[in-house]
Amino acid sequence: MCGTDVFRRRGRVGLLPDQPVLARRPWPAGAAAIQELTDFERIEEGKIECKFRETTTATSGAWPALSFSGTVRGANEDVTPNTQLDGYL
Repeated sequence: MCGTDVFRRRGRVGLLPDQPVLARRPWPAGAAAIQELTDFERIEEGKIECKFRETTTATSGAWPALSFSGTVRGANEDVTPNTQLDGYL
Protein backbone atom coordinates (compact mmCIF):
# COMPACT_ATOMS: atom_id res chain seq x y z
CA MET A 1 0.00 0.00 0.00
CA CYS A 2 1.25 3.47 -0.80
CA GLY A 3 2.08 5.84 1.99
CA THR A 4 0.65 8.76 0.01
CA ASP A 5 -2.02 9.26 -2.59
CA VAL A 6 -2.59 10.63 -6.07
CA PHE A 7 -4.64 13.54 -4.76
CA ARG A 8 -1.63 15.45 -3.49
CA ARG A 9 -0.49 17.93 -6.10
CA ARG A 10 3.03 16.50 -6.34
CA GLY A 11 1.67 13.01 -7.03
CA ARG A 12 -0.81 14.20 -9.67
CA VAL A 13 1.46 16.46 -11.69
CA GLY A 14 3.89 13.74 -12.75
CA LEU A 15 1.02 11.47 -13.79
CA LEU A 16 -0.32 13.98 -16.33
CA PRO A 17 1.17 14.08 -19.85
CA ASP A 18 3.30 17.05 -20.85
CA GLN A 19 1.96 16.92 -24.42
CA PRO A 20 -1.28 15.78 -26.15
CA VAL A 21 -1.88 12.03 -26.11
CA LEU A 22 -4.27 9.61 -27.80
CA ALA A 23 -6.65 7.42 -25.84
CA ARG A 24 -4.98 4.28 -24.49
CA ARG A 25 -1.50 5.36 -25.67
CA PRO A 26 0.79 5.21 -22.63
CA TRP A 27 3.22 7.85 -21.40
CA PRO A 28 5.77 7.52 -18.58
CA ALA A 29 5.03 8.89 -15.12
CA GLY A 30 7.49 11.46 -13.85
CA ALA A 31 10.08 10.55 -11.22
CA ALA A 32 8.59 12.95 -8.65
CA ALA A 33 5.16 11.30 -8.97
CA ILE A 34 6.67 7.82 -8.58
CA GLN A 35 8.58 8.93 -5.48
CA GLU A 36 5.41 10.50 -4.04
CA LEU A 37 3.36 7.35 -4.66
CA THR A 38 5.97 4.91 -3.30
CA ASP A 39 7.76 6.97 -0.63
CA PHE A 40 11.09 5.86 -2.14
CA GLU A 41 14.02 8.19 -1.57
CA ARG A 42 15.37 7.21 -4.99
CA ILE A 43 14.12 5.09 -7.91
CA GLU A 44 16.64 2.48 -9.04
CA GLU A 45 14.83 0.83 -11.95
CA GLY A 46 11.45 0.19 -13.52
CA LYS A 47 8.72 2.50 -14.74
CA ILE A 48 5.11 3.48 -14.28
CA GLU A 49 3.02 4.04 -17.40
CA CYS A 50 -0.08 6.24 -17.49
CA LYS A 51 -3.00 6.05 -19.93
CA PHE A 52 -5.98 8.22 -20.75
CA ARG A 53 -9.02 5.93 -20.48
CA GLU A 54 -12.09 8.07 -21.12
CA THR A 55 -13.83 11.29 -20.27
CA THR A 56 -16.32 10.99 -17.45
CA THR A 57 -19.14 13.41 -16.76
CA ALA A 58 -19.97 14.75 -13.32
CA THR A 59 -22.19 17.58 -12.13
CA SER A 60 -19.15 19.89 -12.26
CA GLY A 61 -18.30 19.03 -15.89
CA ALA A 62 -16.27 16.54 -17.90
CA TRP A 63 -13.13 15.02 -16.36
CA PRO A 64 -10.44 12.74 -17.79
CA ALA A 65 -10.15 9.25 -16.34
CA LEU A 66 -6.51 8.16 -16.13
CA SER A 67 -4.93 4.87 -15.09
CA PHE A 68 -1.36 4.06 -14.12
CA SER A 69 0.53 0.80 -13.63
CA GLY A 70 4.00 -0.64 -13.47
CA THR A 71 6.72 -1.95 -11.22
CA VAL A 72 9.62 0.00 -9.76
CA ARG A 73 12.51 -0.80 -7.48
CA GLY A 74 13.67 1.90 -5.15
CA ALA A 75 15.46 2.57 -1.91
CA ASN A 76 14.25 3.77 1.47
CA GLU A 77 16.81 4.06 4.25
CA ASP A 78 18.39 0.55 4.36
CA VAL A 79 15.73 -1.27 2.33
CA THR A 80 15.52 -1.77 -1.45
CA PRO A 81 11.99 -3.03 -2.12
CA ASN A 82 10.07 -3.72 -5.32
CA THR A 83 6.67 -2.07 -5.61
CA GLN A 84 3.91 -2.76 -8.10
CA LEU A 85 1.41 0.04 -8.66
CA ASP A 86 -1.94 -0.22 -10.37
CA GLY A 87 -4.46 2.57 -9.94
CA TYR A 88 -6.62 5.24 -11.49
CA LEU A 89 -7.87 8.76 -10.96
